[in-house]
Amino acid sequence: MTYTAPDMPNMYDPIATPAPSAEELAKLNKNIVRRENVNGIAANLTESTSDQGKSRIWIAVNGNYPVKAEITFPAPNRW
Repeated sequence: MTYTAPDMPNMYDPIATPAPSAEELAKLNKNIVRRENVNGIAANLTESTSDQGKSRIWIAVNGNYPVKAEITFPAPNRW
């Protein structure tokens, strides 16, 4: 069962996307910007930038699981 349109890539389906591994979460915790609360859950905000875009991910302080994510893709080149 999916919760997205049939033409949408699986990476946008939170049910079909596998959870990040402990190694991936450890890498994210190296870029902690500050601590914030997300719906009452204490979380560390991490930010990263690459040629593929920017990401902001909030990782729960207790339990080390992703609470919220924002991903911004670069604007397409227009000629």
